[in-house]
Order: sequence, then structure tokens, then C-alpha cells
Amino acid sequence: MTDREYVFRKADGNWSKPTGLAKHMAVARDRVDSRHSPFYVTQDGDRITRKVQRATALDRYQTAIENRELGATFRIRQDDGGVAFVGRACKDQPDAIDINGNHHADEMWGWIVHTYPQFHPRFGGSYVCKYVAGSSERSQHSFGNALDVFFGTLAQQMAVFHDIEQHQCPVPVAHAISGNRIWEPGVGEHGYTGEYHSHLHTDYIPQYSGACGVRG
Repeated sequence: MTDREYVFRKADGNWSKPTGLAKHMAVARDRVDSRHSPFYVTQDGDRITRKVQRATALDRYQTAIENRELGATFRIRQDDGGVAFVGRACKDQPDAIDINGNHHADEMWGWIVHTYPQFHPRFGGSYVCKYVAGSSERSQHSFGNALDVFFGTLAQQMAVFHDIEQHQCPVPVAHAISGNRIWEPGVGEHGYTGEYHSHLHTDYIPQYSGACGVRG
């Protein structure tokens, strides 16, 4: 999947700029220290490998991030559970058919691409079955009712976030999250205490629950 790009979590908690797979894996090899062997790989918190040695863990991680669904967060964990490396895949302006979200996600992606081409938006995922980080609640990504987008800079990301606040997008947004800020209709913008978002997350009205699967 050569049209994919890859980001990794930096020491300050922010995502890196998107890079090619070779550079991404070079950073992973630098970060994953064999002294902490064995390792295992997770996808959105679920283990996808057994405990294996460093080379095998890196190989399994590369296969997963290169081929599994966009939007998933992959981690290489040390034997003691500590995180050695975190990465995600994104894609430079895919067609709507590649998004695999519902019609709201497709429409939001189309609006961003056509309204902000100067920000070079990168698709970071729509449908992926997972929980909200640190909770037992299904993410709206589990129903294709969400979209993650990466931008060149945080300023660009916040510009789109504020336009959503001003109801300039064509989709009924339930939550928009950027950095450590969240916007909700009827509540407005306020601080977000969850995982810092170095990408723009939006999900939509109505909200869904239950078993994973694209809804709406």
C-alpha cells in the first residue's frame, strides 16, 4: 500500500509529520531497544501478537500498520507492558469510496478536501472497531460515524476546528476534538481531558452504540 503515509508518537506526545514507511520503520528500529525483549504488538489496545523477540515484533508491526485498516493505533509494547513505539497510518486524499465510513463521514471528508486543499489534509481513518481510549465505551469509529484527519500544522487543524464551531461544515457534528479542545453543540468549546489529539476528530449526530458495524 504505497499510497499510505505513517505517523509516530514523539516524545512530547504529539504525532510526527507523515513520512514514508521506510523512514517510519527506521525510527521504530531506533526506539525499540532489544534490552527490553520480548515485545508484543497491539492494535487499539488489543494484542495481535504473542511475546516475540525484537526483529519479529518489528516485522509484525510493519505488516499490521501497512495492511490493516486506517484509523487504528498500533503499539509495540515491552515485556513489562511499557510502550516502546506508537504509530498510525494515514492516506493522502483518498476517494470517498476508500473511507469506509457512513455518509456523514464521507461528506465531511469531501468538504475538508475541497475547502482546505492548501492544508494538504490526510485521511486518518473512519471505520475501525475500537473503544474510546481509556474506557469501555465504543468509539463512534466503531460505526463508521467518525473521521480523523491530519494536517500540516496545528494552526491549520485549529482553523478547521473553529470553522466547524461556526457551523460552516455540511454535517451535523456531535463532537469535534483538536489538541486539548473539544466542541459540542449546545455546550460549546471547552477543555478536553482525554488523549491529546494531534489530528482533527469529528463524529456525528445521531450517535450509535452496540455491536461494531457501519451505521447510517
